[in-house]
Amino acid sequence: MIKYEEEYMDFIRANGVGKNDLIASSPKSYVSYLNSISDDISEDISPEILSTEDDIISIAERLIGKRSKKTIGNYKSAMRQYVKMLTVVKLGERESSIIDRRETEKYFEVGDEVLTGGYSKKFRITEFTEKTLNIQPVEAKTAMKLYYEQINAVYSSFDIIEEIKDIGLKVNKALELNNLRGETSTETYLYGMARELRTRRKAEPISLVIWEKFHNKNLEESKKLTKEERLKRLSNASKKPETITVSVSLFRRNADVVTEVLDRAKGECENCNRPAPFLRAKDSTPFLEIHHKVPLSKGGEDTVENAVALCPNCHRKAHYG
Repeated sequence: MIKYEEEYMDFIRANGVGKNDLIASSPKSYVSYLNSISDDISEDISPEILSTEDDIISIAERLIGKRSKKTIGNYKSAMRQYVKMLTVVKLGERESSIIDRRETEKYFEVGDEVLTGGYSKKFRITEFTEKTLNIQPVEAKTAMKLYYEQINAVYSSFDIIEEIKDIGLKVNKALELNNLRGETSTETYLYGMARELRTRRKAEPISLVIWEKFHNKNLEESKKLTKEERLKRLSNASKKPETITVSVSLFRRNADVVTEVLDRAKGECENCNRPAPFLRAKDSTPFLEIHHKVPLSKGGEDTVENAVALCPNCHRKAHYG
């Protein structure tokens, strides 16, 4: 399935792609390419997994062994058009007026504290009016007003702006996509509010790949801070982690392959040759994990020949060492 398929078709037509094109004979061909990619990787095509050139490269690597080099080249062209569309088409307009006073009051109460866009400060909700959400920054005296239409613009554009590093640029891009203007003083509060609302509504699930990418990005940013800067952020951070919904695509593994490989191993890791570290509580069998030499995600076969039984340490080393 393709999220924003109609917008994609309109974008292709508007930009003349498909006319005298060496890649595809019509806009429908590009849609067909994206649907084929979706089938091959068992994920919907959406901004969550396809919004940058790095995403294109990552998805193309997952297609190696499944499609020919020429076909992958055609698929990459279709993916680039999708990424280009995301930066041009005002996708947020379809979801306008979703966030208003009534919707916000479902998830927040007066007195609730929310972290700003950079997680460094907090603001408190003081009042719900028909057009604005009134807030009071915890470390400032001046009260502020956040317009619901601005919150909605940031919320509905989240998938598009997430790759932008600067909070101000994120918000400005979201407002621009929705033909709105904002003030520099409210940018970090708008982003923080939209993010918190997204969390509380448990908006669209993100893929595990995207979650890991952002988690690793946050880790790298944390390492670059000084100890004092980290401690300051920790003092303002929530002690309870945010809840997110993650969508995961799994391979339906052949149970006979697992059984055969474990039987072959005879309770010993097939890498370090040491006995399994412990026995399973439920049946007292040696605990070993099945690892595919050529990953299933990269076209590897689910066969006894392509699988080995590893202890947890060797399995982690195979993936991250």
